Amino acid sequence: MNWLSRFIEKRTSSKDPYLAEMLGIRQASTGQWVSEDTATGVPAVHACVQLIAESVASLPLAPYKRQPDGSKITDAAHPLYDVLHDRANRVQTAFEFREQFVASCLLTGNAYALKVMDPRGAI
Repeated sequence: MNWLSRFIEKRTSSKDPYLAEMLGIRQASTGQWVSEDTATGVPAVHACVQLIAESVASLPLAPYKRQPDGSKITDAAHPLYDVLHDRANRVQTAFEFREQFVASCLLTGNAYALKVMDPRGAI
């Protein structure tokens, strides 16, 4: 069996908390290491994140224009109206984008969005 052990690489696991934090893995008070994947594997966590993310994503989000009398109306002519109200990008609706954004905030503590502009500067 000695000849076989030469071909099997032995690795040690890293216990570096800074590396784990960068990878989104945190140690719970119980000593268990918890990542986004292990947390969403718990049905209660998954259901709560889904409920909150879908609820927030379903709220109306559109640019508004202030009228001279002080009231507000939806500004469908605003350059960001389509991004905020209809389609955030080529693969996601505005609802799906906001849902994913909120879920990321809940599970990792932050979320990021990249603005992609065309040559004219429109988003």
